[in-house]
Amino acid sequence: MEKKRTIEKCKYWENIAQKTRYLKDHLQAKHETEVKILQDQILNMRQEQKANKHEINKTIDELHFVLDNLNEKKTDTNLCIMELLNANVAFEKVSCVMSSVMKVCNVDCRNNIFPKKDYVSTISATRLFVSQAHAAIACSEQENQTLYTDETKKNGQPYGVFVTTNEDKKPFLLGLRQMSNKAAQTQLDVFKQILGDIELRYNQVTTTEVNNQLSIKILQNIKCTMSDRAATQVSFNQLLESYSSSMLQEHLENYHLLQEPDQMLLSKIVFNHFHKDPPEGTEHPEISLKGESSVLNAVRIASKALASGADEKNGVYLEFKTYLQRQQINKYEIKPFLGNRFNVVFHNAGAIYHLRNHIINFLEKVKGEGTPGELLPFPSVEVKKDDIWASLVSDHNDEQCAAFLIQMCSATSKALSQKVKDHLEDGQHTQYGIDPSKTFNSVLPHNKLPEFIFGHLDWLIKHRPNASRLANEAHIVYNVNTTGVWLNQQTEQHVQELINRSKLKIKDIKITEKQRLLDLKNELERISREKEEKARRILFKKCNEKKKLVEHILKLGLWDNARKVDQELTKVKFLKNKREILKTQIKFRHLVLEQPGEKTLFQVSQVNKKPVTISQLTKNLKTD
Repeated sequence: MEKKRTIEKCKYWENIAQKTRYLKDHLQAKHETEVKILQDQILNMRQEQKANKHEINKTIDELHFVLDNLNEKKTDTNLCIMELLNANVAFEKVSCVMSSVMKVCNVDCRNNIFPKKDYVSTISATRLFVSQAHAAIACSEQENQTLYTDETKKNGQPYGVFVTTNEDKKPFLLGLRQMSNKAAQTQLDVFKQILGDIELRYNQVTTTEVNNQLSIKILQNIKCTMSDRAATQVSFNQLLESYSSSMLQEHLENYHLLQEPDQMLLSKIVFNHFHKDPPEGTEHPEISLKGESSVLNAVRIASKALASGADEKNGVYLEFKTYLQRQQINKYEIKPFLGNRFNVVFHNAGAIYHLRNHIINFLEKVKGEGTPGELLPFPSVEVKKDDIWASLVSDHNDEQCAAFLIQMCSATSKALSQKVKDHLEDGQHTQYGIDPSKTFNSVLPHNKLPEFIFGHLDWLIKHRPNASRLANEAHIVYNVNTTGVWLNQQTEQHVQELINRSKLKIKDIKITEKQRLLDLKNELERISREKEEKARRILFKKCNEKKKLVEHILKLGLWDNARKVDQELTKVKFLKNKREILKTQIKFRHLVLEQPGEKTLFQVSQVNKKPVTISQLTKNLKTD
């Protein structure tokens, strides 16, 4: 029994040993296979490493070749980027445009490295630096310049524009900046800031000597200004002349040695304005806009209703044109208000007068009177000697024309004597011996430059809402000043040196801009707090005034009918007391009871700049 048990154990352990030998052989074979596979992979990797090293060395050689090639053409590349940006090409699309153009020109561009978005952004920022340096050089060298200024709001943010023209009528945009408000002093502070930036740019690009009087030289070269007659612009012009005079006295050598007339002539700035006020006595109280003559109003309404594309909602252009064609009139002369309205207002007036009978008949029998919508400007149209001309110069119009001319000349003479008296004989500009042939050579016959720049800014804000103010100013200044043309006239070395210097100052420009925006934000918050405090004081003052009125009425009683007014007035002896009591009764009804009525009924001091009498106060109180 014991022997049998031992035999079974030996068989069992022999079986285990056999399985172990089999497992060992299997694992050894598998291990040898894996080692062989790894060895093959290592060999392949070494071969690939050698091949990659060869490719890397080849690529490095090609990159060095391309970089050397680019460095040779770096100036042309930068100028190309600037011109593409000036053509409103997006930053990320510049490289695509350059690549496409090279392909069209059959130029092998496989080995070229095109500028990326970040580099294009850097070149875009340098445009402002280069353009300001260009303006500094041009405006400091050219005399008898005219400064054009205006302000507007874009998305609620006030903007101010400052642009000059030289004797060749070439514009130079000095700056386009955000402002905290549209006040004259704020505009002057922004203008000083712009002059400081221009002087800084000039000194940064000049290698000879630092000029700390460049802004004074630019101020000295400004002999005229052009703006509208807004109160802020008139005040700004006065502040500008005062500032220019003080700066010349402080910094100009031997200024104190000059005679007084010469000092006045040196610091004198001639103000030019465009006047929108019509001659007195030509307004129609019912149909005219505020400050618009009846004749201009009639031309405007007729042109809006009858011109092509002027009023798509309420206009009757096609119907009236069809009506005229039925009358065998195929030439349509009424133009829309696009462009400069003053150049076409007489043309449209003549066309409307020529077609007056047809217009009246059309409105009465065909269409009925329409209501023109939004006003648009006139286009530039030349007056032609056609049927309209013949109708206007016919003999039967002579008597009416003479009467109209007498009235127009009289009104125009009166308006000119009030609006441009400084430019007329014995005006202040003639007292200092100003030579108009030189002084006014730079003055354009319009103030459209600021409006053109604001239109450009409006387009950029709408089409590039995420662009910074600095990027928009750089784009507009480079475009208006035609800095690209100026750069092409410089030597390649000078252009590249200018761009390299500007690249080094981009960080400083952005830091300064960031600080200005922070200061602007703080200033807006300060103005907001002041307005809130002012509104609180006004409300507090009104509450106190109402409280006092209530106290007086409690003592006097409310005179609520005409009979009681007469009874109570007979009890008051002195005229001064009657006036005060009547004023109290009227103010109580206006401020406390808030009774409706015409504004003149509640005016207790003056009406149309005439003092209000006691009888008038009594009548107003009874009317209430």
